[in-house]
Amino acid sequence: MSVVVNELTGTRTMQRFALTTPRARRTFMVFENEPSDINQLTGMKAYAHPDVPKVGDKHPEDGRMRAATFDIQAVEESDYAQTIIINYAVSGVGGSTFTMRSTSVKGKYEDFWRLGAEGLSPTFVGRSSNDIGGTRIDVSGYAVSIPIFQQMLDVRSPYYNEPNFDVIRVLTNKRNQSPFEGFPTGSLLFLGAQSTVDNNNVWQTTYKFAADELYHARQVARRDTDGKVGTNDLNDTLGLQATTVYWVQMHRLGNFGELTGYNP
Repeated sequence: MSVVVNELTGTRTMQRFALTTPRARRTFMVFENEPSDINQLTGMKAYAHPDVPKVGDKHPEDGRMRAATFDIQAVEESDYAQTIIINYAVSGVGGSTFTMRSTSVKGKYEDFWRLGAEGLSPTFVGRSSNDIGGTRIDVSGYAVSIPIFQQMLDVRSPYYNEPNFDVIRVLTNKRNQSPFEGFPTGSLLFLGAQSTVDNNNVWQTTYKFAADELYHARQVARRDTDGKVGTNDLNDTLGLQATTVYWVQMHRLGNFGELTGYNP
């Protein structure tokens, strides 16, 4: 019994899309060139031939992809031929071939009491101890809404390992403690992640971030015991204005490099 393995011409395909993992397919015809009425060529005998790729074998054109699944189809016209389809996908730690990024920039309105305020540090967390200074723009203690720049960033990458969701939970709502994705320290806020896994056990994880020009700090005016903003008459034109304004930063710093599966 002599078994022949031929990869069918024109059947090799490869797909690479930004929103899915790279995939490939190869199709083989395995047949007995000296048929015998005693020994038929079963599917598993055909798959066992050394010239047929096995699960885990590298793709001949892209070593980052490996055989993930196979499909054996008997040839109806013969008991001595089998068609074997080998499906490939990325595999191994860090096996993706690309990372998809999308971003958008918009204006976001925030309450301001002061313009040109002082003392805003990228790494500061908590409430400033002193008034932040600057030009008073509030009216009778009421803040003025001013647009600030905000940039949204999504980073998506196929990855073979399941993301560390404990780390994702810990880092959610924290800022970058060092420069990350081109953003300076403290400016990028991690909003969380969304993950799915496909039938080849490849995870698609999208990490979501937001950056703004104030490092996500906000201005807060001191209030009196009655709950109203403390004011005094400092401007003849605008009347009473907030006496003391602080920077408040609620987002602590975190090491974004701990995001398992992140593939920059």
